[in-house]
Amino acid sequence: MSYKDWYTINSAPDGFICVAVDADLNFVKQYGISVGGETTGMCGCFAGHTMCRHKKMVTIFQQHNRIDSRWYYNFDREKWKAPPSTEE
Repeated sequence: MSYKDWYTINSAPDGFICVAVDADLNFVKQYGISVGGETTGMCGCFAGHTMCRHKKMVTIFQQHNRIDSRWYYNFDREKWKAPPSTEE
């Protein structure tokens, strides 16, 4: 994990997928985050049994209505990056 990474959150049947990309939006890694009831449960990262950054980002994305939106968030800088334009 790099503190330069950007993340996007997508829905999954059992919770969410947190995808990490670099500054050029190239895939770095992804983490599965399960949901138990109304709360975010386990994350596939090394700290997933505690409150890791990926589970915190699910809440941030939900607050901004950006789940499945292709928006990217840099957790360390607390900055958003708009989805890349599909027009060429």
